[in-house]
Amino acid sequence: MTEFWKEHSKAATVEEMMLDSRARELTQHELPEILSMLPCLDGCRVLELGAGIGRYTSHLLTKAGHVTAVDFMESFVEKNRQDNGHHSNATFIRADVTKLDVPQNSIDFIFSNWLLMYLNDEELKSFIEKALGWLRPGGFLFFRESCNHRSGDSKRDFNPTCYRTEAQYSHLVSSVQAEGPESGQQFGFDIVLKKKVQAYIEMKNNPNQICWMLEKVPRSSNTQNGFSTFQQFLDNQQYTSRGILRYEKMFGAGYVSTGGPSTTKEFVDLLNLKPGQKTFGVEVLGLDLSDNMVDIAMERAVAEKLPSVQFEVADATKRTFPEDSFDVIYSRDTILHIDDKLALFKRFHSWLKPGGQLLISDYCCGKKPWTPVFEAYVKQRGYILYTPSEYGKFLEEAGFCNVRAEDRTAQFIQVIETELQRAEVIKDEFIEMSPSFLNSNSTSHTWPFSAVAELIDNASDPGVSAKQIWIDVAEEGGYHCLTFTDNGSGMTPNKLHKMLSFGFTEKGSGKASQQAIGVYGNGFKSGSMRLGRDALIFTKNGGCMTVGMLSQTYLENIKAQAVIVPIVPFNQQTNILHETISNVGVEYKSSTFMP
Repeated sequence: MTEFWKEHSKAATVEEMMLDSRARELTQHELPEILSMLPCLDGCRVLELGAGIGRYTSHLLTKAGHVTAVDFMESFVEKNRQDNGHHSNATFIRADVTKLDVPQNSIDFIFSNWLLMYLNDEELKSFIEKALGWLRPGGFLFFRESCNHRSGDSKRDFNPTCYRTEAQYSHLVSSVQAEGPESGQQFGFDIVLKKKVQAYIEMKNNPNQICWMLEKVPRSSNTQNGFSTFQQFLDNQQYTSRGILRYEKMFGAGYVSTGGPSTTKEFVDLLNLKPGQKTFGVEVLGLDLSDNMVDIAMERAVAEKLPSVQFEVADATKRTFPEDSFDVIYSRDTILHIDDKLALFKRFHSWLKPGGQLLISDYCCGKKPWTPVFEAYVKQRGYILYTPSEYGKFLEEAGFCNVRAEDRTAQFIQVIETELQRAEVIKDEFIEMSPSFLNSNSTSHTWPFSAVAELIDNASDPGVSAKQIWIDVAEEGGYHCLTFTDNGSGMTPNKLHKMLSFGFTEKGSGKASQQAIGVYGNGFKSGSMRLGRDALIFTKNGGCMTVGMLSQTYLENIKAQAVIVPIVPFNQQTNILHETISNVGVEYKSSTFMP
């Protein structure tokens, strides 16, 4: 790493530091964007790591009580000292961040820009643990990284950078824990925000510049249904990617709660939005604490070409915005998760411009006592519920005027009855197959030879018509793998999808009313799972190559509650997803098996 930066720090310019010929133009746009994400730093002790020539140091010094700027390249440190040494609240240190010694619980805010991607996995984990210890309780860690691939256009003879995924960083920072200043205390990081740098999207069509801000918070033994953080609970239980798509199936595309598009149009019309307004739909910033929600939202915004819509993973109770930032704040069925509603409503009031509007729909409750069944349900979901009139009082206390708190129970009972009727029509599409069925289904073969016979039989099915089949043993990653290869015509993605799924049949009498689950391809599924826990299928039809995986190991590792069969078709010449994937995708979404 030292040799790499010696090569790219000779003149100590912003172009060298950013490894990009457009560095000055990019800085004009990205620097204020990133600074706008930071919390108030008045009087704070700031540790800036990978400070470079001081692009951010000069701004941090005007906001913080004291800034310690650290970099391991002497030329960068000296340039930073020359430009910013006149500040009385600055300290400049040349040091390797992996060997840096900082007193525990002594820092209010740690800032780094393009640092962690230069650490290997072991160094990264160690650094996150150390940073958690350096911060005082309630302190923040902010970092920005290039994810997935390089962003700068500078020539590099070699590149030691680790381009990790967003998920890798998010998983690591949410799993680290450290002891607090008092015996027995445990602390961890909560994600305050995760956001793409919009300047790079607009100027370079690059969505891989990602920022995180984390807060050091106590970890309680009373976890949310076994998860360390509320965000983990949302993404792994209530709003899994699969769960979100199932909610949509019930409530309509883009909706995960009752009411769907009809009530949304009614509520939005109440706001009388006008072009140019800025809201949490005109120029829109969408916040959600669920990574899965935001990933799907951003993917669709790109597909639908909505440049005026941005999304970020954020905790609304901790995210900060300047006063008078928005014309409208709009929230649907979310605030039931938040304990201190008054504090949140006060934040909303400060973020709104004079005359700005707040519109909330949420699950409320009647007066207590509740029935035991409802009490148990609310506890299991972790909801914090109030009556509509109590909501109204909170809003007035937060400073809002002309408050209308309406009980819409009667309206939503009618809506839910309609949704239940629709659910009855499509209920067969929600049938789930337990992962344990893969093993129990394989017990139909008492002897392994009958399982082998099933796989040989597949090669002679109509439409495949293999003339030869080879059975061999190969070693992959230290494991012995039984391989079956034939010279048949192969399968299309649709054909492979049906073979690996349960619920399709093209055999037997053909009577639609008597289609048995698993008739199509069940010999392959039962046979392969009798011989091993995992099966990889490589098939080719025309110019389309398709890979499918039926894997008990995979399902256990992701703690799947239903069978999921990943299938990836791609073009043999271009190695990109095959154009027929959109047709297959329709079938995936309406079946039990999601890609």
